Amino acid sequence: MSAAEIVEQKGGMKFIIEAPKINPAGGSGDVAAIRKAAGAMRAKLMTFPNATLVENQKVGDKTAIVISVKGKKDETQELPKDLDYMDFKGDKPDNFLAEYQLKNEGFKVFVKNLGIKVSSLSPNKNKIMPRSPIKWQKKRKRDVVPEGGSPSKWPASGFKLPRSKNVPVAKPVKFEVSLEVEQKTEKKTGAKHDVKRAAIVGRKDLMEFPGARRLRCKKTDDSYSIVIYAKSVPSPLPAVKSLEMNGDKYKYKGYDVVVKAEKMKVKGLKTKKWKVKQQVRKKWVKKTKPAEAPKPAEGTESEITGGCKLASEPVSKKKPARAFWTDLLVESDKGDMDVDKKVSDKKKLKKVVQEKRRKLMTFPGALRLTCSKKGNDYWINLYVKKGTQVPVKNDQGFMDLQKPVNAVALSEYLLKDHPYRVLIKEQPSFKIKSLRVSKRKPGKVQGKKWMRKDKPSELPKAAPDTPTEWPGKESEKTKRD
Repeated sequence: MSAAEIVEQKGGMKFIIEAPKINPAGGSGDVAAIRKAAGAMRAKLMTFPNATLVENQKVGDKTAIVISVKGKKDETQELPKDLDYMDFKGDKPDNFLAEYQLKNEGFKVFVKNLGIKVSSLSPNKNKIMPRSPIKWQKKRKRDVVPEGGSPSKWPASGFKLPRSKNVPVAKPVKFEVSLEVEQKTEKKTGAKHDVKRAAIVGRKDLMEFPGARRLRCKKTDDSYSIVIYAKSVPSPLPAVKSLEMNGDKYKYKGYDVVVKAEKMKVKGLKTKKWKVKQQVRKKWVKKTKPAEAPKPAEGTESEITGGCKLASEPVSKKKPARAFWTDLLVESDKGDMDVDKKVSDKKKLKKVVQEKRRKLMTFPGALRLTCSKKGNDYWINLYVKKGTQVPVKNDQGFMDLQKPVNAVALSEYLLKDHPYRVLIKEQPSFKIKSLRVSKRKPGKVQGKKWMRKDKPSELPKAAPDTPTEWPGKESEKTKRD
């Protein structure tokens, strides 16, 4: 019967509601309460010795919680009797090892052995006999009818004894094969081979260093050491269980262990430095042709016959190649600012800005750099965002503070390497005409409703005094007429 059943009656509806199921295993609550308790108490129930499975089963006609434990049925298992979450009730009931009862809920708990039978893992029941060595032969029938009292199925050539009786079947022979490989060459001896052998044997211990990548052996003076290449070298060096700490170094089986940061330069992974040449473009010029061909000058022959009469151009002979020597020495001080006197002060300042651009752009809120001149004085302008707070530190690493906030700039610095000032200014607001809000106010597009045009079934008739034939004589006239 369902949880609620409706019965139709005359004059109304009659409801029949069932009472909740009483727990058949004892305690308070129904079957759903037992499942809920098993799920809530699963963590504690799995702490039972050798517990592998917790499930709900019917024990007889009652529902209870069953704990399956590891072990064979013949094995004597000692089960605990004092537990903080359930009480011991009985030992070895029907097909179970013990019976318990939960303290809070009062539900019964049974303990049994976990017996899982897998048919594919059971022993084979088929009896496979050894193959008979007797070769099958076709029996020949007798040509002569046998006399009375003799067997009729005997072959004419007589019976042949099976091969197993004449030649016994060979019995299996037991033998052993040695899998040890004989060493043809002797182990190499020496300090170099000893340190390599120690690094190979202790590779597992050496690679326990944090961030270790690979191992190498290195010779310094007359001694050998083991080198560990790691992602980074921590400072101070950490304590490693497998390595002995000897001051600022490690020791392993009497050898020094050196830790280095791995830095590999792969040429194929380098970024290519492209040198793009500036494209020189020629301005396009429209060529105009004269309306009339040019006339030849007086006294010039207009018709050329008998081959080319023009004067031949002088042919220059190719000069032979010459070998010569050039001095390829590069001055070491060429990179400094003490360059040739022909370089102007303006170019010097621009070179300094290009050299210091990366450091100057690290200033808080930096946007762009410019160069300015007033008289014989040159300086650098560094524009920052509006509202940027200028650092209070006098020393910025590459320039020193000279003047604080004034009417000219937010602050004034002086470069340490070059005699140029750096003025910190706010970025002015630019007015770009193309980015302004449009003043035009276009009106709303009014769509016209589509109307179907009805075509007349007959063509309209011509009006009086209208020519019916077309084209007339007027169409034969041209523009000149």
